[in-house]
Order: sequence, then C-alpha cells, then structure tokens
Amino acid sequence: MGWGTEVESAFSLVIFLYVPTEVRLRRLEQRELTAFGNANPAFLQWAAEYDAGTAEGRSLARHEDWLATRECQVMRFHGSQKVAELLSEVERQVPALTSNHGPF
Repeated sequence: MGWGTEVESAFSLVIFLYVPTEVRLRRLEQRELTAFGNANPAFLQWAAEYDAGTAEGRSLARHEDWLATRECQVMRFHGSQKVAELLSEVERQVPALTSNHGPF
C-alpha cells in the first residue's frame, strides 16, 4: 500500500497474513519488550485498532481494499498458526517458491 504502482503491479504473488488482535498484541508487546525493554502503550493501542480501522494508517479494511485491486495471486493465511506450518503451506501451494527456477 503506497509503494508505488510500478512496484505493486510487479508482484507475482501477495501473501496476506491475518493475525487476530489478541495474538498480534501479545506478539507485538513481546517484540517491543525484547527490542526496547518496554512496550509503548500508544503503539499497542494503535495496533489494537487495526481490525476496526479507527486509527490512521494501516487497517484491515484498507488492506482488503488494496488486495482486491491486485492482479496477481493472493494467498491468505491465519497468523494463529505456527510459522513452520505457514511456510509449509506456502511451499505446498506454490512449488515454484522452493525451486531456483521459479518466478520469485
């Protein structure tokens, strides 16, 4: 979103990972604690509003609108799965990703 038409139109695949609010906030808080020693409450509040779209910037509705305009394949995943499971599913659905000769 907002990267520029040339870049966005060059994608051959978009992987959209949706993470439920409670999982996303827990992960963000842990990441912030690890990286900075604290988690900014204002940042966490902003992140909590992603689904409702009440804050400026990124939101689920804005991402859905952007995804609807993609001409390339869009794969959707639910982020409550483990990373290894998600990667395995991407590799299963798009064999070219695991090949040196694929389009990616």
